[in-house]
Amino acid sequence: MLDIKEMEGDGSQPLLSGQNGSSTPGMNFMTPAHFLSDFAAGGGGDDADLGGEGEDKGRESLSVASEAAGQAKGRKGCVSKLCVLATVGVLAVLGVVGFFLGGPSIAASELNGSSVAFTRLTMSDPSADDYSFEVQADVVISDVSPLDGTIGEMAVDLIYKGTKLGRLQMPAIDVKAGQDNYKSVDSQRFVVEEDARDVWDEFSNAMLMEGTVDWTLEGTASVTSSVLGISMTFDNLDFHKEIPLTCFDGLDDVQMSVFDLTQSTPDQILVEMSVCLKNPSDISISDLGDMYFGVYYGESYMGNVTAASAKVEVTKDDASSVGCEQFGATGYNLIPMFGNLEPSDHDAADELMSRYLSGQDTAVSAKALSPVADSLPMFNQGMQGLSLDTTLNGDETPLIVGIEFKSATISPVNNDALNMAMVADVSMQNPLGPESPLYITEVNMVVDMSYAGATVGTAKTFDTNVPEPNEVKGNSVLTVPAFALLELPDKGAALTKFAKDLINLDSLDTGLLGDTSTVAYCPALGYSMNIAGVPIVLPNEDTAPPLPPVTVQGMGGLKDVSILSYSISGVVPDGTDGCTEMCGLVMGVTARVNNPSPFGLEIGTLNGELRDGNGVTLGTVGTDPATNFVLSPGINNVTMTGKMSPQGDDAILAAADFMSAYMNNSAQVTTVYGTDAGDTTVSWLNDIVNGVELSALFPGAGDDFEALTEIDIKSMDMELTADGRVRAASTVRARLNVPPEVDQSIILDVDFSGMKFDLIDVDSLSHLGRIELEVADVPVIYEDGYITATFDKTDLVIKDFEGMQKCVKDLMVGPSKNVLMKGTASPHVKTGMGVLQLSEVPFEGQTIMYGYNNLLDPVSGDPEMKITKIDIASGETGKLNMLIDVEVINPSNVKPELGAVTMELWTYNETDADSGFKIGEVTVEDFILDANEDKNAVTTFKAVPATYITPTDGKKSEDAGSLFLSNFVSGINQTAALRGAADGSGTDRDLLKPALAAMRSSSDVPGLVGNLLRRSTMHLPNPFGHDSLYNLPTDLYVYNPFSADMTMTSSHCDIYPCKEYADDSYTKCKTWYEESAGYYTPDALDETVKAGETKKLDTKEVKLNSILSREMIQTLFSSAGGGALIKLNGTMGVSVGDFHMDVYVAEHDVPICLAYAGSLHDCDAR
Repeated sequence: MLDIKEMEGDGSQPLLSGQNGSSTPGMNFMTPAHFLSDFAAGGGGDDADLGGEGEDKGRESLSVASEAAGQAKGRKGCVSKLCVLATVGVLAVLGVVGFFLGGPSIAASELNGSSVAFTRLTMSDPSADDYSFEVQADVVISDVSPLDGTIGEMAVDLIYKGTKLGRLQMPAIDVKAGQDNYKSVDSQRFVVEEDARDVWDEFSNAMLMEGTVDWTLEGTASVTSSVLGISMTFDNLDFHKEIPLTCFDGLDDVQMSVFDLTQSTPDQILVEMSVCLKNPSDISISDLGDMYFGVYYGESYMGNVTAASAKVEVTKDDASSVGCEQFGATGYNLIPMFGNLEPSDHDAADELMSRYLSGQDTAVSAKALSPVADSLPMFNQGMQGLSLDTTLNGDETPLIVGIEFKSATISPVNNDALNMAMVADVSMQNPLGPESPLYITEVNMVVDMSYAGATVGTAKTFDTNVPEPNEVKGNSVLTVPAFALLELPDKGAALTKFAKDLINLDSLDTGLLGDTSTVAYCPALGYSMNIAGVPIVLPNEDTAPPLPPVTVQGMGGLKDVSILSYSISGVVPDGTDGCTEMCGLVMGVTARVNNPSPFGLEIGTLNGELRDGNGVTLGTVGTDPATNFVLSPGINNVTMTGKMSPQGDDAILAAADFMSAYMNNSAQVTTVYGTDAGDTTVSWLNDIVNGVELSALFPGAGDDFEALTEIDIKSMDMELTADGRVRAASTVRARLNVPPEVDQSIILDVDFSGMKFDLIDVDSLSHLGRIELEVADVPVIYEDGYITATFDKTDLVIKDFEGMQKCVKDLMVGPSKNVLMKGTASPHVKTGMGVLQLSEVPFEGQTIMYGYNNLLDPVSGDPEMKITKIDIASGETGKLNMLIDVEVINPSNVKPELGAVTMELWTYNETDADSGFKIGEVTVEDFILDANEDKNAVTTFKAVPATYITPTDGKKSEDAGSLFLSNFVSGINQTAALRGAADGSGTDRDLLKPALAAMRSSSDVPGLVGNLLRRSTMHLPNPFGHDSLYNLPTDLYVYNPFSADMTMTSSHCDIYPCKEYADDSYTKCKTWYEESAGYYTPDALDETVKAGETKKLDTKEVKLNSILSREMIQTLFSSAGGGALIKLNGTMGVSVGDFHMDVYVAEHDVPICLAYAGSLHDCDAR
């Protein structure tokens, strides 16, 4: 029997190489030398053994013949070329004759000794109606010997277990002796004999289940070969080959490539799976039809899948299908399968899904369904009993892909545990896809939470109901409220770090490692699945894409803190906590704390230090232990109470700065620095609280807060210096305010206060000037919330010269002026928390500067300036120099110091202050008016130089001047107008010039007190002289009250005797006669009366109007009896130095005495 070998070529070489380069057609089964050798040995015929031992003998004989020929050649000594050629020819002829005689035996031996193997068998296009398909094969023919040749085309029967399955048409095949000869059998239709279909079913089953299957090829062959260019064909040779076919061997290498449930619908769980089958054979089946399997987990049926139009095209030497390369480079076929899950055992299904979703590999089987395992009848029976056993790899796509904490409030239990009430958004990938929902009704998680490489704790939620909406479809986010117990390692050491970083950082990356058991209702299955051990691994670098850690938004340092309200309500009582005095200020604050993190912390009590922006401790505050403070996610209102009690010099200075900035309405950073959590026994809670910082801008006192109000200038001294400066001193009283949130009682005393302020004109808003005073320069008295500050003269630095001029002018001519004092105070304050030097506390207050009102009473309008005395000092042409005493009532509380001031004297017109005639000037060399709070301070000026200037602007002005002097001399009080020079020349202070130019005042000018004519003596006329009875000799006694000599130059004064006396003293006349008795005197006068002296003028006649008139008789008899009174009205010429004046005089109650011989009285004695 022929030995048929299985060839394991890779199919890349041609099956047959034809003549392999030979130029002679046909197949050379035996060479001529072989033939001759064999023939000489007596071989040949049907029994000739052309191979093996016979061949060796032929070669041996040929060698002996050759050797004999050589010896003969040697013996003869010569061999010609002709002899050689003849010998070869004879041998060739003998070989051809031998080939023709032994050819059939050689051809049969050639066929029987060769081996045939299939290197590839391809089955395709199977028929659904009959057992037929397209077949194509690659074969290799080996062990061909001894001649090359051609096996002719032939039909062969394919026989299995003695039954012909069908016929296969083989093409002509050229073969080479001693080589593997490859040949492709063209695709052809192979039809299984109808009566052999049962055997075919056995064959197909064996092909699937067994490693090799033996089948037989039978037919009649023809062989063609040639010798020396002579070709011969031998027909009707039997062809019988038993060929072992390498088969699928039960397909025991099955790898799961894809398992996908995401195409599921609301009504069905659809499974899409792809398996990679290892084909250990050279058989390629391009269409197996639809293959039907049942999916099993253990012995539990899970559902059906179908491999539609399945094919196993990749043979053992072919490159693996795309999608299967990971299992091996060659031989793996990708078989997609589709179906649905309908588990018969819910518990088993839950276990399978739990393992799958938890990433555990699970053995599953796809078993061919019975009785229909394939849609093609020719494969259906063969499929029976086929089981594709594989491993369902755990799902590499996690069910839970992210967790975001929406809220989580930590509540301490003890040093080893805490409770956490949380709401988390769980991002899930529904393994059933976007159309088949799962309704998560319950979860139970056990998860290790880690941070910064350490385990914070193990969280256990226990069975937690999930409220609606709880539907998960595709990629969904499920909101799960849960209550967890977190067991803490190392007494909460890692928790402390986590919590501190949570408070201080904007975000933190945490890890979760654990699993959850889940109850999920699946409408597609119609029951609630219990899925155990679903892993929670965040972060997870092994997934695609990798899953990030759980990022928790931190509190970011709790930067969004604002103070809603605060109070400083009083003083901590002396003796508190061992403190003797100034033990602090009672304070409280309510702050709005925005916690941006989803995490909160139940603290209970938060105690801390109150610190300023530089970290200096100003006091202590804490929450009320009874309120159980919880720092929750979002907005928190936190109320803390305590005291401001700075300790040490640095803290006192910081407190002063803090209060100064506060009263300056400057918001400033203030921090509550956590120290402890009260009396809690949970050490990690204290550790967390220690160092917590709540920083906020402590608000200023408010936009409408003014530290000083009710500003009242009690008195002021304003000096206008010769060098153009303004120097001011003042006593100011004002209310020292505290904001409404602060109790006034915190201020115990104020003893000094620096001040820096601008003086502002309220009307023009001009900043007139600025005063700056050091603390030590301003002593203060504090009483009932008011301070009274006094400062000595200091420069008021002029900032607006013209504005200051206007202010001075307004004060000069008006009753008051509203000014604004705007600046800062730096009070040295004794408070309930210590003595503080506050700095630059702003204030702005309006106050009144009372003006001089043109030195007129602001109510009545009467002059506040009164000339009380006038003394004539000298005279010169047109000018009468005087010294006057002046009394001024200051209607202001401002003391002016104005230097030398010259005011003009004008005749007074009550209805028109700008009319009249200038009659003189008054110069006060150092104009200073006392001032007081009552605005009635009196200043007296003595011997103030004044000048009467004779008006020269015409008759009216001259008359007005004469009238002024006449009234004065006559003792008549009168009013004179006072004005400053229109050009401002009345002062050398530029600031004062506009004010003085605008001044319109007046003054009472008293008449001369007492008569110049002190008395007169009349002598009896000479009765015998011509007109002597009309001429009455008279002596006048004239008093000069002035400091300058006075010369009487003329007099024409009518004499009016007294008609009725006021009393018996005869010193005061009640009624005067209306008609003059005469006048004094027609005589010329030139009498000088020394200053301050009384002089009897030379005797002059009184010219009587009638002789012995009633008036004269009464006067004479009265005067003869000891005295009478007369009045004189008229003119008088008077000169003082070079100044001459003619004035109208009215002398009243002038005593007159009649002197005659023998009188009983002495007129001189009167």
